[in-house]
Amino acid sequence: MQALFELASLPSSDIDSIHAEVTHALEEEGRWTKAALAHFHKIDSLLKEVGRTYRVFEHMSTFNCSTLIFAMIS
Repeated sequence: MQALFELASLPSSDIDSIHAEVTHALEEEGRWTKAALAHFHKIDSLLKEVGRTYRVFEHMSTFNCSTLIFAMIS
């Protein structure tokens, strides 16, 4: 939930950049796949920073946010 608030607080230029990254990844892969999510570097960074800031994932030594997103949409 906190990630959505953080995302909403970004300037529109950052939102446009994230949108372009997602659009490009989906066009390249053809659909929502784990491979497409691996190209979501900006979203991955946002989620990791939110997790670090709010200690969401502190019990996990290695965490890949793209894997979490894929699990949520599967």
